[in-house]
Amino acid sequence: ENLAKKKSGNGTPTKKQVANAGLAEQVADHMAENPARLWTVTELVKGVPGLPADISTQKMTPLLTALVNDGSVSKSKDKGKSYYKWVVADATPTEDEDEYEDEE
Repeated sequence: ENLAKKKSGNGTPTKKQVANAGLAEQVADHMAENPARLWTVTELVKGVPGLPADISTQKMTPLLTALVNDGSVSKSKDKGKSYYKWVVADATPTEDEDEYEDEE
């Protein structure tokens, strides 16, 4: 009953969504400068120039998740720690990627 009353919105992004898109773009640009590097969330919070001083790892994680979902960044885990890497569009697959493709 309450679900039927919910408004679906008008489809335009909120001010916060627009601001977050700008932050995600800054992070993507910074990662693209060094595409071979694996980054932790903490390294990106501290290392990306121009980010607000109050940005936290809790805010950075959804920005990175959005970049992972759109294919710009890949995510891997090692010993419980997440690492993010810029995905080069014209790169050839690595040996690890080939192995995963064969398993499907």
